[in-house]
Amino acid sequence: MTVCMHDRLVVARASRPWPLVGRIGRIVGALLAVPARLRRAMIGKRARQAVPLHTMTQRPGAGGHYSHPTMFAWRLASIIAIVVFSSAPVHAETDSARVDRLFMWASSGQVRFRDRVDPAKDSLGQMGEKAARWLVHKLDATDARERLTLADLFAKIGPAATPYLTMYLDSGGIYMPLNAARCLGQVKDTSSLAALVPKLDHSYYAVRSEVATTLGKIAVRSVVPALLARLRREQDGDVRKSCAVALGLMGDSSATTPLIGLLGDPVFGVRQTAQISLTQLKPPPLSALMTAAERLTGVARHGTLVALGGCDDSHGRRYLLGLLHSGDPLLRGFAIEGLAAHPTEDVRKRVRRLAKTESDPFVLAEMKRFEQQPIGK
Repeated sequence: MTVCMHDRLVVARASRPWPLVGRIGRIVGALLAVPARLRRAMIGKRARQAVPLHTMTQRPGAGGHYSHPTMFAWRLASIIAIVVFSSAPVHAETDSARVDRLFMWASSGQVRFRDRVDPAKDSLGQMGEKAARWLVHKLDATDARERLTLADLFAKIGPAATPYLTMYLDSGGIYMPLNAARCLGQVKDTSSLAALVPKLDHSYYAVRSEVATTLGKIAVRSVVPALLARLRREQDGDVRKSCAVALGLMGDSSATTPLIGLLGDPVFGVRQTAQISLTQLKPPPLSALMTAAERLTGVARHGTLVALGGCDDSHGRRYLLGLLHSGDPLLRGFAIEGLAAHPTEDVRKRVRRLAKTESDPFVLAEMKRFEQQPIGK
C-alpha cells in the first residue's frame, strides 16, 4: 500500500488487487460504515474541510490506513456492480443446444460415451416434438451411425415428428429426402402417405428404393397400385427389390402375379426377395405357384418351387413330394430345396428312402442339405 498526505487527509490506494477473501471482508466493512460516510458526503462545507483522523473509520485489516470519501464511492459502485452481475438470471440450456449435446452422445462411437448412448436416446425421445424440430436439421447426415441413430430417435418420438419429416422429403440433394423417408418408415404414421407416394418417382434411385420400403413398413394396402405401377416401369434392380419387399410386407394377394414375374428377374436379389414375399401373401397363392411351376423354366421355375415350400401348406407339400419321382434331376433337386423350408418327420423319411437310389450329384447335394435342417423349422 502507498500513502499520500494531502490537506490533512489520508488517501489509501491499493498497489495491487485485493485477494478474494480480503475483498469480501472489506465489502462487508464498507457496508457497515455506509450510514456515517453518507452523512459526511452530504454535508457540503464540512465535507470540504479537513476531517480529523480520529473521526475517520478505520478500515478493517488495512494496517492502520484510512479511507477517503472518494474511495468509498468507488467501493460502493463496486458493491452495486457485484450485486447486479451476481443476481443476473442464469438462462437454462436451449432446446437446440440440448438436442445437439444428446445427439452427439447418442450417435458417438467413442468408448467414453458408451454409457450415455441409451440414456441420451431416451431423453431425446421424451422431448418429443421439441427434439424433432431440431433433429430434422441433421437429416443431411452421411455417416451411417448418425443415420441409424436418427431412425431410432424418430421411432421413439413417434407421429409427433411426421410434419417435420415430410417437409424434408422435398429437399434438394440425396441424403435429406433419403433419411427423411427412412425415419418415416420407423414412425409408421399413415398421415405421411400423401407425401411419400409421389416420391416413388424421385429422380434418384436410392430415394425411390427407400420410399418403397417405407410404404411397405406402413403397410396400407391402398398404396399397392402405386407400388405395382412403379415396379412395371422401374429399371433399377435395387428399387425393384424394395418394391418386392414392400408388397410382401403388405401381404396383398393382388401382388401375386407381379411377384411371380419377378422370379425370372436378372438380378439375384430381386428373385430371392420375390420368393420370400410370395410366402407372406394372405392367403398363400398355392394354385398360382403350381400353375407357374408347370409353365416356367430355369431360375423362374426354381423360384416357384422354393416359394411353394415356403408357404408351409400341406397341399404345396404334396405337390413337391410328387416331383421327387420326376425324371428331371433339376426338378427333384428344386423340390427337395422347397421341402427343406419346413421339413417334417414324414418328409424326411421319404427323402432318406429316395437317397438310397439317387445317383445325380445335384440331387444328392440337396438331400445332404435337407438332412441338416431341423424338424419343425
